[in-house]
Amino acid sequence: GQQQMIERKSEDVFDFDLNWLINLHESINQRITQQSDATLVSFITKITFDDGTSRTIATFDSLKYYAETKNILPIGIHIQWIYLVGFPNRSNPEKQELNFFAISKPRSKEKADIYEKIFSIFRLGSIKDLVLIEYSVSHTERTWGDDIESIFRNNVEKITKVKGGFESLVEFLRYSFSLFLITFMFVSPIYFSNGNNAFEVEKLAELVSEINSLNEMDLRIESKIDLLIESKMSLSSEPKYFILMILLALPVTIAFLKITRFRKTSFINICNFSSIYRTKIIKKESKSYLLVFLSYLIAFVISISATFGADWIKALKDTL
Repeated sequence: GQQQMIERKSEDVFDFDLNWLINLHESINQRITQQSDATLVSFITKITFDDGTSRTIATFDSLKYYAETKNILPIGIHIQWIYLVGFPNRSNPEKQELNFFAISKPRSKEKADIYEKIFSIFRLGSIKDLVLIEYSVSHTERTWGDDIESIFRNNVEKITKVKGGFESLVEFLRYSFSLFLITFMFVSPIYFSNGNNAFEVEKLAELVSEINSLNEMDLRIESKIDLLIESKMSLSSEPKYFILMILLALPVTIAFLKITRFRKTSFINICNFSSIYRTKIIKKESKSYLLVFLSYLIAFVISISATFGADWIKALKDTL
């Protein structure tokens, strides 16, 4: 038969260990050998590590009992199966090739280039490592290829974390709160400042009218000046505070969005060092939830302060 290929890619976050790889192979091998006269003629696994090295394993048993001796983190794996399969009404066995590829490359500020560093500054969405899962089935019998592809798909679905409704809701609330924050910090000071200015003008007009109605004998020029100065000091004098809040609106909102991002890490957990790394990262991500909660609380206090802070400062000055 003519050679055809079916393949699928996924950029969803994943988490798998050595047992999952063993089960994947056994599921594929059992299905192939039970349905047809087939022989596994080649099984090769290539593991890539974060230090740039790689290790090639030539048999399934070597992968099954694999134990890495170096403290290096696996960031990629590629498994290739080659079968000779005899199909009904075919005179000779035909070559069928399967491939599974996964990459989980943690982002590193030290190793990232200048463009990645600049882009990371403005990345406000959830953080996800450079991840990819890809598998392909090169076959000469379409129904056979579709059957093997379904085994890949079912197993991959067990280890991938697809973005659900709850995560989408959290992201929506996160961006909604950021809009609330920047609105209160930018718009409210302008609105209340205009309101205070109108009140001050009205109060000053009343004072001038009162001064003009007095006889010079009743109020000397020096007294008038003292009265005007006292009046000016009693009016709201917090324009600097409003300007500060307006200037801080955008930086504070960006900082809030960056702090409240959820990090999504993928794991290729096939050795002791990767297991330690996985435990450390999961613990770190769990602690980040407290930081996110505190960020929401601080952002709420800042937004309220932007609106009423000037009045609080004035009241404090009047008290002192």
